[in-house]
Amino acid sequence: MREQMALTVPRCMIILVHILSIVKIVMMKMTLMGFHLYMMIIRGRLKTHLKMTLSHRTTLQITRKILEDLTDSK
Repeated sequence: MREQMALTVPRCMIILVHILSIVKIVMMKMTLMGFHLYMMIIRGRLKTHLKMTLSHRTTLQITRKILEDLTDSK
């Protein structure tokens, strides 16, 4: 049990680092105007999501959706 717990924590960290690096690369590729527009869209979307009760699963879904949108916009 302990070994599994010890393995899952670093794995989550690695995944987070990968997501952050992907986001950073995509942001660098996007123009400043596009980025501003995108931030406005994300803010609007997050506000609507925050109105609902945020469970861990919904936050994961939001991040996944944002990542999908980022990868699609390339």
